[in-house]
Amino acid sequence: MARRSPAQHPGARLYHKKSRNGCVRCKARRVKCDEQKPSCGSCTRHAVSCVYNAPVQRGEKQNQTDSLSPHDHHSSMSSPSPGMGSKSSQVSQDNENDDIEPPESESRRLLELRLLQNYFVSVFIATPAVWSFKEAPRIALEPGSQDLGMLYAIFCYSATNIIRKEPGNVEMASAQQRYLTLAIQKHRRAVLELGSHNAAPVCFISLMILSTLFSNESGREMVPYSPPMEWLRMGNGVQNVFSVIVDNITNWDMSRVGEMFDSTHWLSDLSRLFVEENRKDFLYLLQPDASGDQWQGELLDPRVRESYEKTLSYIGSCYNAFNDAESAVQLCRRLLSFAIIIPSSFVELLAEQRPRALVILAHFYALVARLPYVWLFGDTGKREVSAIQKAISPGWQQEMHQCFIIAGIDTSSEQDYSIFPLALSFKHINQSDRNDIA
Repeated sequence: MARRSPAQHPGARLYHKKSRNGCVRCKARRVKCDEQKPSCGSCTRHAVSCVYNAPVQRGEKQNQTDSLSPHDHHSSMSSPSPGMGSKSSQVSQDNENDDIEPPESESRRLLELRLLQNYFVSVFIATPAVWSFKEAPRIALEPGSQDLGMLYAIFCYSATNIIRKEPGNVEMASAQQRYLTLAIQKHRRAVLELGSHNAAPVCFISLMILSTLFSNESGREMVPYSPPMEWLRMGNGVQNVFSVIVDNITNWDMSRVGEMFDSTHWLSDLSRLFVEENRKDFLYLLQPDASGDQWQGELLDPRVRESYEKTLSYIGSCYNAFNDAESAVQLCRRLLSFAIIIPSSFVELLAEQRPRALVILAHFYALVARLPYVWLFGDTGKREVSAIQKAISPGWQQEMHQCFIIAGIDTSSEQDYSIFPLALSFKHINQSDRNDIA
């Protein structure tokens, strides 16, 4: 498919320069804070309260929450081995600053009770459970439990739910940031000691952290666009941890992970997710690039082509699940599993801002846009699709048409849907005024 010459676009912009003294809301959203007082520019634009923590004095240990970076999330679970880390890494992690734990107080107890109550009422019972975390509270609260990581993950996950309902809640933004950091600290140590005794908590915490990062990515700045690298790289780390559990813990029942996904039928044979049949409707995304940009010959590289093919096959399996009318809960789990299942090599293609990779990512987010009523998703899908469309060159705009139709952004009758078979069926759904196909 011939394309016009693309406009020049800046290279990857993965992470902003850290703002050590930024406000609580900007830190929780992981965006750069201009540190203006009494209200920073971001909080002023969004008309929300702006709160700053007390600065750390010279000579004191820097609060771990302030210095947490996307690399910290990724390194907590990437490249595992049976020993899950070297001696030096274990020492450095054992010496991590523990004083980010808030002191015991009435306000802390009330906050944690509220978070626990919200978990049971709003996250666990009142809405469809995205993950099957039925055992999580029992493991966290059972008598004699010394592992606080699960409890901190529950608090963080619950705070994420409240932030989705109350975007301007500064107290919850601060609580989420604190408990996310605590959960990651405990998780790192648990991974270093991974065995049958703690495999279940490690899996639970991994998925809770991953879900929180997915939600947090929706609040990042979209201009200039950069992919949700923190969530995607953490997903690759979760994939590595699950692989270690499967390969090295012989006396642990891996079906328990299947229970969390409630999807043992599609997790039982991952190879089925990558079959060629799944990507038959996306062949237009695997055509040679005639635009003349720096990635023109990328498909000649077998590793790059395989990365695209596997990712499109998994996305295709998700489209098939929608067409098969799977439940909304099952669809959510398939979509949130995207970061765990796709090849790490595809994530690096996104890091390079390759246009083909971005358009493929937009096809994933078009499906996320079909489930706006799921609290973790909201309007994330439409925002990502629109931002990608604005970021890519004119030569790739035609490949974005199907995404707009499926996401419900463009239902124009003037579009030629015949070249996009999936778009045709989703257009019919939009015109039927249905909110979902679960």
